[in-house]
Amino acid sequence: PSVTEELSYEAELAVVIGRMCREVPRARAKDVILGYTCANDVTARDAQRREQQWARAKGFDGACPLGPWIETDLDPADLTLQCTVNGEQRQLGR
Repeated sequence: PSVTEELSYEAELAVVIGRMCREVPRARAKDVILGYTCANDVTARDAQRREQQWARAKGFDGACPLGPWIETDLDPADLTLQCTVNGEQRQLGR
């Protein structure tokens, strides 16, 4: 993006909340989860250093692409996440 010269990215698991909720107890969290999708957590590192805040470094257009699907039948405890850029693996984790 034109807002940065130093872009970083991380593969993330996004939790999709399926209804309005607030202060949900841990034991009831699954009751409000619709499903899961992939997210690309993108950060403009130069903006983060310059501005000393996360909002500008992560709040630009296109900063957190999601999806395109929502998986509703998934065990999030049994996943491997990876980030590949131009065929090169940059991140791998469980």
